[in-house]
Amino acid sequence: MFQSNRDGSRCMGVNTLAYRLPQQGTFFLNDSDCAAHTAQTPWELDRQWLDLVAHSGGALFISVDPRFIQPAQKAAFRNAMQTALSGGAPGGVQPLDWLYSTAPEKWVLGAKENRYQWNQPFGTNPMKI
Repeated sequence: MFQSNRDGSRCMGVNTLAYRLPQQGTFFLNDSDCAAHTAQTPWELDRQWLDLVAHSGGALFISVDPRFIQPAQKAAFRNAMQTALSGGAPGGVQPLDWLYSTAPEKWVLGAKENRYQWNQPFGTNPMKI
């Protein structure tokens, strides 16, 4: 999430997921942002976004460069797709710190609380997309 395509996910995708969840399943599935992985972004950051989108129950689109996929990453993509196709986390997901952040890091996934580490000390830069 440090490079330009991931800055977009961090400052807009996380926000979209957090603030559109109340509409999930009303008229459409939430489509927050593509879960991508390239050589320019650290897997740990991309993995976190993949995990949250898969558990959200919304639309999961995966975009990867197959030249850089390791077996463990391939398994993570497969598991994420299975989670998304099963409807996501039972009970859904909910941001906990949405009143204090434009890119919430604390989430409840079903009955489990999870924290994602995608913000930088300087925050997100919406101009670096």
